[in-house]
Amino acid sequence: DVIPKIADVDLSKRPTDSEPYAFPAACPECGSDAVREPGDSVRRCVGGLVCPAQAVERLKHFVSRAAFDIEGLGAKQVEAFYRDGWIAEPADIFTLKDRYGPGCLTQLRNREGWGE
Repeated sequence: DVIPKIADVDLSKRPTDSEPYAFPAACPECGSDAVREPGDSVRRCVGGLVCPAQAVERLKHFVSRAAFDIEGLGAKQVEAFYRDGWIAEPADIFTLKDRYGPGCLTQLRNREGWGE
């Protein structure tokens, strides 16, 4: 595979009324600063553990094949569990039944698009 490399920008092709893109100064999820490290090409939220978007992505990684490889627990489920307050950190996954009782399985089965 050939991956093209951008060597230069042809400013003559740019519309005369174009405005420079303003990168966000804050994370749209948590409001923490979004910073660009020297030599880096992207801005990142510095919110860490307080940023919901970062928390969800960490949980998705935790259940992924590259980590714990938890069968049946994927991105869709992690997002729903986080949104509903069932999990906030990886340890919460292993205590769902203890915290919500055997009835939590019925709640899961009754969700739209979720079954046995």
